[in-house]
Amino acid sequence: MSTSRVMVIVDGAGRGDYSTWQTLKDATAVYYETHTPEGMAADSLCCIMTLLGYSKEFIPFGRAYLEAVSAGIPVGKTDAVFRLNGVDIRDGRLVSSGIHRDVDSLRLPEGMTAFSLSAYRSLLVVSNASELADRIVTYPPHANIGRDVSEMKIRCPDSALENEFNALYAEGFWPWGQSGYMYLPPYSSIHGRNGCVITATEVVRGIAVSGGMACPQLADVTADVDTSLSAKTSAVLEAAGKYDDIYVHINGADEASHRGDPDEKAAFMDRIENEVIEPLLSELPRGTGFTVTSDHYTDPKTKGHDSVEVPVIEYH
Repeated sequence: MSTSRVMVIVDGAGRGDYSTWQTLKDATAVYYETHTPEGMAADSLCCIMTLLGYSKEFIPFGRAYLEAVSAGIPVGKTDAVFRLNGVDIRDGRLVSSGIHRDVDSLRLPEGMTAFSLSAYRSLLVVSNASELADRIVTYPPHANIGRDVSEMKIRCPDSALENEFNALYAEGFWPWGQSGYMYLPPYSSIHGRNGCVITATEVVRGIAVSGGMACPQLADVTADVDTSLSAKTSAVLEAAGKYDDIYVHINGADEASHRGDPDEKAAFMDRIENEVIEPLLSELPRGTGFTVTSDHYTDPKTKGHDSVEVPVIEYH
């Protein structure tokens, strides 16, 4: 096996978010690039798949199937899967996309089944709807905070199904990110190297599992600022030497931005430097390639994603 390469992906961080890092002085190179494929909107799905070396042709138009794979939720080849966010709608406007709601309270018609994931995230599996998936128009809630909900109702070729989807808004749920069964080439077939992904974010786990990469389950690791960063650091050190390429995905900065909380984001960025970057710089075996970057920038002012260039920081 060749010497391991480690990449830390700080979801949602932009240029200014790294400005307080003292470890920048130890970097061998810092440059800027966008990881958003041309013609696509900035999103963790397309940006992280790009960072993992998948070409645009393999990036699905929705994330939900990959999240189902991550959670071990059975999806037939004729089914469609939707992300189902708990949301807050007030006076006809979308106020928040991060509300925890119990899907067990939903009254769903035959052919629809809801599954809880984590925090505000759930999935909706719709039987025999895969052929409709790419013709259904949905809107990612995190990118449309503050908009009038009437402008973002789902459009579907099947009017009865469209009515069922739109009834979910009244229940405080927002369907989006739909996709059907997909094939992803093994990571090893693209790079000739094996890989390990350390993450608690469902869509990233789904990419890893679908691509045949190792993806360990870690205690106390979440997809938000309450995660155990030390557990992720320990997992990287455990994986070093066992895997060629190791990716660490850290999601809390993105979630803080979606909440519109720059102070929470800044405090979490400090934790990343102290609990991940500094220990890895001192403890990774000599010769290990070590890069820190972001998938995309998430602006706490707008609470939305941006495809601007983000830092790529190389160490060693």
